[in-house]
Amino acid sequence: MDWDGFAKVLVHQVTVPYLERFAELTGVPAGKLVVTVPELGNVASAGIGIQLDRVFGELAPGDRVLFVGLGGGISIMTMVWEKS
Repeated sequence: MDWDGFAKVLVHQVTVPYLERFAELTGVPAGKLVVTVPELGNVASAGIGIQLDRVFGELAPGDRVLFVGLGGGISIMTMVWEKS
């Protein structure tokens, strides 16, 4: 599965530069990201849920969304979700 396999990529956002660096290192296209940190700041664990709420109506059945949770150091969590 590559980036084309996902309608959106929802990433825990600490700062805009952090998110930009994540996109640069992973190669995720900017159009797949839902950027909320400039408007809302770091809302911690609520950030991914807020992003999903913002795009939920745009998603069609069968669309896949990649959730990426990042933490201090080298912590990372990913989950694939498919809209039914």
